[in-house]
Amino acid sequence: MASPRFITAGEDLERNTIKAGETVTLSNDQILVIPNIPVSIIDPPESDQVILPIIITITQDFMAGVYSNIQTGSVFAAIGYIDGDNFYAFGDGLDVEGVFTDDSQIYEWILSNVTGTYDPGKIGKALGFKVTNANENFGGGNVANTLKVTPYYILQ
Repeated sequence: MASPRFITAGEDLERNTIKAGETVTLSNDQILVIPNIPVSIIDPPESDQVILPIIITITQDFMAGVYSNIQTGSVFAAIGYIDGDNFYAFGDGLDVEGVFTDDSQIYEWILSNVTGTYDPGKIGKALGFKVTNANENFGGGNVANTLKVTPYYILQ
């Protein structure tokens, strides 16, 4: 059992507490273009803060229709910083190729290899979500499809 930790005078709890972000629900239109247009899942923090992701949960429901134009070996879900038109991913992402072509069940997955390190260059940047596909948009899908992303993070 862990020992209790006492709060020290002047400790900034706003910056050192794990937070659950709001769930962002992507529509079919957003899913189709996500290889080229990442989605912001946490708005930019104050100008002196950096978002450090801890874990990301994702629930995908493609039971109404699978996606096409899948570039074999290149479909990976990733979390990263959005800076203008640029996306800077944490690591290589999670292989989700099979998820985009399976309409038999609802998938729930976790991106747990997204732990960021403090980088002054990322101060004030939004946190985003992207699924690569060799920079090719997906085809197919269905307007009833959804992909929900919930981030857990710390502000520093």
